Amino acid sequence: MSMTSSRASYQSTLLLCLASFGVGLSGCTSESSEEPAPRPDVVMIVVDTLRADRLAFYGCDRENAPFLSSLAAKGLVFEQSQAPGPWTVPSTASLMTSTYPFQHGVVDGFDWNASDEENVGETVNRIPASVETLPEMMQGFGYKTFGVSANVLVGVEMGFDRGFDHFSALDDEIAETVNTTLLQWKDEILGAEQPNFIYLHYFDPHDPYYAREPWFDLDALEGPDAASASAFARLRAGAWDEMDSEMREDLLDYLPRMLGFEDMSEVPPAAIENPLDYVLACYDSEIRYLDGYIEELFEELQLDDETMIILTADHGEEFLDHGEWEHGQSLFNELVNVPLVLKFPGADAPSGRVVEPVSTMDVMPTLRHYLGGEISPQERGIRLQERGDATRVVLTTSMDLPNPMDDRPDDGSLMVGVVRGEWKAVIGTERDRGESREHKSLFNLKEDPSERNDRASADPNVIESLRTEWERIQAETMIYEREFGPVVLDEAMRNHMEGLGYTD
Repeated sequence: MSMTSSRASYQSTLLLCLASFGVGLSGCTSESSEEPAPRPDVVMIVVDTLRADRLAFYGCDRENAPFLSSLAAKGLVFEQSQAPGPWTVPSTASLMTSTYPFQHGVVDGFDWNASDEENVGETVNRIPASVETLPEMMQGFGYKTFGVSANVLVGVEMGFDRGFDHFSALDDEIAETVNTTLLQWKDEILGAEQPNFIYLHYFDPHDPYYAREPWFDLDALEGPDAASASAFARLRAGAWDEMDSEMREDLLDYLPRMLGFEDMSEVPPAAIENPLDYVLACYDSEIRYLDGYIEELFEELQLDDETMIILTADHGEEFLDHGEWEHGQSLFNELVNVPLVLKFPGADAPSGRVVEPVSTMDVMPTLRHYLGGEISPQERGIRLQERGDATRVVLTTSMDLPNPMDDRPDDGSLMVGVVRGEWKAVIGTERDRGESREHKSLFNLKEDPSERNDRASADPNVIESLRTEWERIQAETMIYEREFGPVVLDEAMRNHMEGLGYTD
């Protein structure tokens, strides 16, 4: 018996309610009964550090995730899905609350001096208690809630466990461990009389990048081509060769940590010869490895077409696209344009592609509407059962806020990406070596998807229009008082976080 077989009638009920794709899906009841239709199980998959352009259903020539592709073929694929931020903490908090990072204020992560040998309790910003989280919402709709996070930052300390009946936060664990952790509750999931909400935060594409056999294949990378539609092909055409000697040396020193080795003596010669190609091949192999474990989990839980599936990422990853590695440093699309797939229950549920910009903050209001809830004044996202709006403004932000619990003299900074139609402006205040300066740039994403040609000077009216939109949204948006709680960092945790680069 499948996880959702007891709710198999949902498909026919959905089709009765769905006259066309543009019609909302809430409040549906069966024609033969006044009782509400049974609600479907909902599985939400967040893949840490997953670039949209490394998936075949987002244009990658290489099939790195055949199982995820099969899910995408049955659902709605949103081509311009923006993450609320370029790294895990603010982006995931926004995904789970449908509020902007500058609203909920969860932007710091664990912050300490790695050279301090004492085990001390630090403070960390938390999701404010007055803000409803997505699992709390699902509990309100009668769901049993299960959560497993493989990223140590998406844990109890910041309040990500709120609303889960069962929650486990792991320390940078692989997909196999995520599955094993969830399956400890398998009998409860399969035997539940109420619908299940399952949240899975996988970590595998995040650095360190491992060469996962048998999928690690340097020869399978796209050939170098500066004019290619593939970002990886463009990168291979010269990003490494064009680097100055000082940056090359820095990256080579950094290479062992990026690949999960203790020192340079363990690094394969092929990685030393061309670090960029080696890392790209590792990254692809990590995605393919993860895809297999997601498929295995679906088989274990006997998930079928009656389950609602949400697939997304907290952010992407940069591989010298704009001269940097990893994530958190900018608002370019390689970091904030993330996959988003919604597969509604039923073999005949809506499918296809939506080209207009959306946000991962839209997930929570979409679920609320789908399950028959009223619009919440908290939510800054919109429901996605409707066609996209080309005039809609979507925001993504990168910010620092001072922690009032410590003595840092930092007054904070805020950069905002403002996307409307084919235009994207990046405006705000950035800091460089302790100094603040105003920044503004403008890109036409249709003509320049790589964001190389800054149009701020050529199209001042466009960037000022987008700045006005940002100022309007900011003025109309409620700011919650930031909350802080303790986090105890023992020696093992400190070593772990230092290894991931999450140190001061």
